[in-house]
Amino acid sequence: MRSGEAAAAPEGCPAVHPAVMAWERLTGRAAAATHVSVLKRGRHSQVYRLHGALDGHAVVAKRCPAETARIERTVHEQVLPGVPIPRLRWYGFLQDEDPAFGWLFTEDAGDEAASRSHDALIARWLGTVHAADAERARRLLPERGPAQYLAQLRAGRARLGAHLARTPLSAGVRALFERIVSHCHAIEARWPEIEAACATLPPVLVHGDIKRKNLRPWYRRGREELLVLDWELAGWGSPVPELERLSVDIAGDGASALARLYLEHAGWRGIGPRDVERLAWIGAVVRLAACIDWAGMELEGGREEKAVRQLRHYDERLTVLLRGPWVRGAA
Repeated sequence: MRSGEAAAAPEGCPAVHPAVMAWERLTGRAAAATHVSVLKRGRHSQVYRLHGALDGHAVVAKRCPAETARIERTVHEQVLPGVPIPRLRWYGFLQDEDPAFGWLFTEDAGDEAASRSHDALIARWLGTVHAADAERARRLLPERGPAQYLAQLRAGRARLGAHLARTPLSAGVRALFERIVSHCHAIEARWPEIEAACATLPPVLVHGDIKRKNLRPWYRRGREELLVLDWELAGWGSPVPELERLSVDIAGDGASALARLYLEHAGWRGIGPRDVERLAWIGAVVRLAACIDWAGMELEGGREEKAVRQLRHYDERLTVLLRGPWVRGAA
């Protein structure tokens, strides 16, 4: 068993699965789970679906490091109740038998991730969250500002540099890694511009990982809404990195329409749709700084094939983004 991973249960025996046993400890009664599905099996976190665990419905159980659990628990119990957005039913927290880990239990949101057809929902959701009072997030959650992303940029570059120095690589992969390192240098050289852009808007509650796999379209009372999962990177910081979802890679008038919809719900004064589009480009660069660091962690974990696949995508995006409309008023 890898460090940080819950013990696996015998095949076809949900009653002794660690997630089911944790659910029983939380609820104080025998679980009715018919079987358990693995939704994620990461180095430090595992997520399971407990089919039929609550009145015939599935429950999602997440085992993760204690600090991650603390952040998500705080979001569900103390922050989200004050934000006017749909949210998953929260069933509770349980400390694992290993005190370095905890269990989180929520409603099951299903597997249908948001697609491009849901971009308007994402814009509306972001605007609503960014307009909410951020005081509770400021008091209870970590700061997620430009300094954190700069540290991740430098860490990711160092991880890639170390891998280049110690690992025999094909010419193509070596060239890819060298391009990514060069992109990192280019981003850091423009960091004062990034910091200035992030200061354009006041700090807000941020989710920290707005990607489609964490977004679920949800139909309620005849209206389509958006559920957002996985708040482990939530915090208090600039909204700019999350604006990436509004404009980047969206052609034509679509980007302007999303920017207008976002502003309608966020209520920011003194900026227009063109400003939001520009900030979205910068936000995408900032987010990729974190992504490069995460890919570097995959390399350190021996998952080179996965890391190379991710870095190829980041290379393609950064080649475009670093030539983007960074200057106010640029086309």
